[in-house]
Parts: sequence; structure tokens; C-alpha cells
Amino acid sequence: MKFLRCKVFFLLLGLAMGIVLHACRKDEPINPFDDPDLQPPEETVAVETLDPNSFAYLHKYVFKPTCANSGCHDGTFEPDYRTMYSAYNTLVYQPTISNDSSNTFTYRVLPGNADLSILHERLVNFMGSGIMPLSVDPGSDWIARKSSYIQSITNWINNGAIDMYGNAPSEGNLHPEVIGLVGFPSGDTTTAYSRVNGNSSPIGVPPNKVVDFWFAIADDETSASQMQFNQYKLNTKPYDFSTNYDGMLEIESPIIKDDFWGTAVAFTHKATIDLTAYPVGSYLYVRAYLLDADHLTPVEVPNDGSSELMLSYFTIIIL
Repeated sequence: MKFLRCKVFFLLLGLAMGIVLHACRKDEPINPFDDPDLQPPEETVAVETLDPNSFAYLHKYVFKPTCANSGCHDGTFEPDYRTMYSAYNTLVYQPTISNDSSNTFTYRVLPGNADLSILHERLVNFMGSGIMPLSVDPGSDWIARKSSYIQSITNWINNGAIDMYGNAPSEGNLHPEVIGLVGFPSGDTTTAYSRVNGNSSPIGVPPNKVVDFWFAIADDETSASQMQFNQYKLNTKPYDFSTNYDGMLEIESPIIKDDFWGTAVAFTHKATIDLTAYPVGSYLYVRAYLLDADHLTPVEVPNDGSSELMLSYFTIIIL
């Protein structure tokens, strides 16, 4: 019996010492790389989302890197390929300067007819100084993808030469466009909210903020200060904009900020919007409605036909 009591005593003593030692020992740090769920994400290749037959695609891959080189279409003379806005408005329904011996061409781009658009002709046939482009900068892949790019230009023209917002052009006068959108804490014009992932991504806004959104307006005939209809809509859905207008775009003394293409321009229209009701993670979509002196109805920018690139640019996310 005495032996049994001693055995039990030493067993309990050993157990108690083990508990004490375990409690005193520091836990081993967790190595996150032991958990497959905590591994860093695999590298992915960015997938192009622009439609190859869209003007946004053509400007990004053809007109900007190939044609807007120094001394050519860099604003020195038309067409001006520095921005999507300048490129589109100096191409579509714009009269030709040079022509063939039969004066075949009236416009640089005639929507719906690539064969009667001198832009297309200059790319496929020798004319004047030669076949365009006359030279190719190192940043352009025109040589490798020439056939594909010419086909995309042909398709874009034959499909109606739709602009970057999905609007069909009209001869004689173009609708106004929004070429820039920036957001600031209300009352501030110095510290703009950043876009979450580059120039065309949504504007990131902290929660519980009242924000001044500034719009840069461009038109071929009417100045921004003379727009006759200036309103906006804000929606939590990217396409359902059948609701009433949410407020006015007030015309203010301009501030100078970068537009969609990184060019410093005047922002003249301001909307002060209370975003305090929207929780973190909310996506909000904004559209502007403008009317110049030469049209009967306002234009919607962007609209349901706009590219994903443009829709993303006019998006706000509460961070």
C-alpha cells in the first residue's frame, strides 16, 4: 500500500511539473507559409478588356503610341492624337486637307464607310508623302500587328465610328463630353482623393464624407461655362439610370487638374454629394447630363454603351 501511495505521488508530481514547464515555454511562432491558404497569390497576366474594334482600344494601342510621336500628330497639326478626345474630334466628320487626284475623300473618317475615309486610305495605299505611319517609334508594335490594327480601324469606322462613351457621331456638331473627374473633401481643392488602381480605376473615398466632385467639360463649339443643362445622377447600379436627376452641376471658377489622359485642363462643373449613408465597400456610379447650344436633348456621359474603361473611370468606392 505504501509503495502504491509513493507511485501515485510521483506520477502527480511529474504531471504538475509538466504543466508548469509547458506554461512557461513560449509558443512557437506560426509560420504563415505553412498554411496553403496564406500563401501569396500566384502572379497573373493582365487580360485586355477593351474591345479591339472600339476607339478606346485604337487610341491606346495605335494612335497614341504610333501616331502621336514628336513632330507628327502630337498637336503640331491635325489629326491630333495626344488624347482620345482630341483624336476623335479631329478625325470623325473632319474635312480632309490632302486628297487624291480625283478628290475622292471628303472626311478623314466617314462613319459607316472605311473606303471613303482618308484615314483608312492613308494606311493601305501610297498617297502624297507615302503610306502612314511614315515612321514608327520604339514603343509601338505597329510593324508586328499592322494587319490586325488596320482591320480594327476598318471595323470601327464601318460600325459607325462610335466614340469612347458609346455615342454615334453627328455631322456638323458634336455632343459635349466629360474628359475628367476628380473628387475632394468638401471645400477643398488641393488634396484630391486617389484612384484605387491607376488612372481609369474608381475614386476611393473614406466613409462618412461629403465630397466635391469636379467635372472637366469639352465641346467642339460651346464653352463649358455656356452649357445649358448641367445635372448628375448617382446610383448603386452601373446601368439602371432611369431615376430622376440627383442634383445640379454648379458652374464654378475653374480649377486646374489632370484629365483622363493626364493633361492639365480646367475643371468647371462641381457637384457636392453627401456620401455618409453609404457603408464601406459600396460602389457608386455617377453620370453627367449636359446640353450644348446645338442640340435639343442632353447627352448622358457615360452611358450604357460606354466601355468598361469609361464606366470604371466614373465609379466611386467607399474604402
